[in-house]
Amino acid sequence: MSRERFLELLDERLDQGAKEYGDRSFDRSELELLTELQQEALDLAGWSWVLFEKIERMKLRSGLCIQRCRLCGLTPDDAAGGACASVCSSEHEWRIVPL
Repeated sequence: MSRERFLELLDERLDQGAKEYGDRSFDRSELELLTELQQEALDLAGWSWVLFEKIERMKLRSGLCIQRCRLCGLTPDDAAGGACASVCSSEHEWRIVPL
């Protein structure tokens, strides 16, 4: 995306916010603005987790990656009979790794 396109989208977003909130942003207290920024940061983190999980699933569906236990190296199919003897105490720690 070009810088110009980014600025265009930002300008549209600011216009939308002004219409939606009545262009009162400059009248809000510093505490209100900090709280709003904090909420936005949490939203970004939450949506990042969603995107991360979707990418992980895409990697599995691509056939270029598989799940393996970080501790013992077994795949879910290998471990279907239960946890491995000594390395994994009760549950496997699954990771997605390239083939």
